[in-house]
Amino acid sequence: MAAQSRRRALEALAHAERADALQGLARALVAARDRPTIAQATAVALAQVFRTPAVVLVSEADRLALSASSGSVELSAADKEAAAWSLASRL
Repeated sequence: MAAQSRRRALEALAHAERADALQGLARALVAARDRPTIAQATAVALAQVFRTPAVVLVSEADRLALSASSGSVELSAADKEAAAWSLASRL
């Protein structure tokens, strides 16, 4: 029973952290004046929600370009290929 209570407490904390990240993103988007600011706020929020480095890619002249990242992130060829496939597939 104690383990179940602890698990529920940890889940509640994780939900609260995600809600805080999304609320912070909403505030940043309302205040944003340009696309780079929006992209950076999005990358930071994604990193908080998923607890891993995140990037925002944009489509430019038939290719994907890094628009923002949450820290030092190096995309592999497989990452880029998966992102291009996702964009082409409209996922």
